[in-house]
Amino acid sequence: MISIKVLIDKIIDLVLPEFIFSKLIQVWRRKMARSILSRLNFHGCNTMLHSGITIHNPENLMIGDDVAMGDRVTILAFGGVKIGNRVMLAHDTSIITATHNHTSPIMVNEMLYSPVEIGDDVWIGAKAIIMPGVTIGNGAVIGAGSIVTHSIPDNVIAFGAPAKVVVNDRFSHQLKKGLKSFKYQYSTTNCVDASDVD
Repeated sequence: MISIKVLIDKIIDLVLPEFIFSKLIQVWRRKMARSILSRLNFHGCNTMLHSGITIHNPENLMIGDDVAMGDRVTILAFGGVKIGNRVMLAHDTSIITATHNHTSPIMVNEMLYSPVEIGDDVWIGAKAIIMPGVTIGNGAVIGAGSIVTHSIPDNVIAFGAPAKVVVNDRFSHQLKKGLKSFKYQYSTTNCVDASDVD
């Protein structure tokens, strides 16, 4: 028969290290999020950054309110990136604003820069790649694994390589009306400090 003290000691030995490790990871993630957010040109309220995010030239990146970036998102903001409000970037998404000039005899010496703009209420699926010079319209959905090489209009669903519009109007008239009323009720006045980012 095992005593209660021995049982409690075993539980503490099993649970406490995992709890402490979990808290250490949370502290580290918040510190990294604060570090990233402090270097951005602008970021709104309620920005959620997951682990492994890479941002080159963060001073050229503007992020709106309620933006979520999944694990391992990569943003090469050399040419400038503007991300609107309520945007979701799923894991392993890449946004690229620079490319080598393939018409130059020495490609390594000549870069071409072109900004990327992502509108409000956009969802970009996992492992999508957004190429230089692209604008993604408000309310658009980009399917997982898509390569977006040209601009995408508002309120469409696009996917593929290269991405093509497959649904021209993802909202019915009734749903648009309901969404507008929801937006008016939605509040972003309670800004969360970057230290609260998970």
